[in-house]
Amino acid sequence: MFNLLTMLDFSDVNVRTQVLIGMHEIVNSEQKAFAQRKAFAQRLRENVLTPEEVVVQDFVDSLAFKEGAWYRPPHNLMVPAACAAIVRDENAPRDIVYAAQLHDTGYAFLKIGGTLAGPDWQKADKRIEHMKLGRICTQHYLSMLSDMGMINISPDRIERLVAIVGTHDNPYLQVPLTDRDEQILRSADRTFVPSALSWYKDLCSYLSSEEYLEQASELGIELNPRTFFGIRAAAFHTDDKDLPAELIGQVSVDKRLRSFNIEGCEPCYTITEKLVVDSMFVSRKEELAVLSDIKYPNEFLGMFEVAYFSEMDKALEMAARG
Repeated sequence: MFNLLTMLDFSDVNVRTQVLIGMHEIVNSEQKAFAQRKAFAQRLRENVLTPEEVVVQDFVDSLAFKEGAWYRPPHNLMVPAACAAIVRDENAPRDIVYAAQLHDTGYAFLKIGGTLAGPDWQKADKRIEHMKLGRICTQHYLSMLSDMGMINISPDRIERLVAIVGTHDNPYLQVPLTDRDEQILRSADRTFVPSALSWYKDLCSYLSSEEYLEQASELGIELNPRTFFGIRAAAFHTDDKDLPAELIGQVSVDKRLRSFNIEGCEPCYTITEKLVVDSMFVSRKEELAVLSDIKYPNEFLGMFEVAYFSEMDKALEMAARG
């Protein structure tokens, strides 16, 4: 499958292509990993979601395949699981889980660029449009299920969830979220960002972006796994004291790198999000040391597979009903 003469240099488009193909196969292939993903999906339905939420999840999963983004099915597992844990820990309304399930449905009606085309999902027009379409989809589907007697929810509450879906990416548009329900959905959504799947997918996207490469050149830095760690750290942590305890003294928040993040710095909204995110940052830091010794894509993919399955398992375990 892989060209073993290729050194693992993420700046090489051939390496990024091989890495992304391998990640795709691990996440969505018809082989062993596909069976594992089905097992995760079944655990979400049986151990985390209510019967009403299972109905919504089936609809959301069907839309994910229309969208065609290869990372969407795992995203659709991790975010509702995180939301179920957060609403429990925050004593927040359980129906925010519906919003977590439906928040990105608008992408099913948009053309999304490939990962090697750069992070086109970060463009403001895509953010705005997918939230508008997500509002419509959420309104239509929850109202239909309510009319059919398949979920018990009031029209006023549907309108509330529609509004939450319609604002969940506002921080990327430099519009802060001050409403607690909106923050809780955002909190659940952001637990996916530092996960192994999102992290290395985004690393490949950043290195495929002329805009980001030019910005790095202007700052006198090289975009690579180490500087990408700094970019992500600056997005979630206000300063060194805000880093996970295990990383204090090992890494530092470089605020210059914050300019790569369209949201600037957006600290965690909930304790549960902070615990999940910090754990992931510790894992990504440990992987940096491993990456320095990795030469071939298949070596990287072995590391990625362990991290991906472990983080999905932890998300479902954390969210499981008592």
